[in-house]
Amino acid sequence: MSDDFFTVGPFKDAEKRVSNFSKYLYFNVYYNRTLVKLLELEEERGLAIVIDDHQRAEELKHTIVTYEAMMHIAGNLALSSSVDSDEQIIYD
Repeated sequence: MSDDFFTVGPFKDAEKRVSNFSKYLYFNVYYNRTLVKLLELEEERGLAIVIDDHQRAEELKHTIVTYEAMMHIAGNLALSSSVDSDEQIIYD
């Protein structure tokens, strides 16, 4: 279906809206999975510190930094994409 299949009415921009919804849903699923993994890594690092496994704690620290950077980049990309598509963004 092309963008100009419906030229008027409620379905005019339906394909574009469905595509955007799918894109954001896909992003949200993987962003949440990454967040859960980050929380698990932080908990594991805390346990490694408690049992004095400094080598494992240091390894986990580097992994955590990588996950945090990925989430920061993903968040910035999502925000940039929202701004580019003229979406209304609510800031807290």
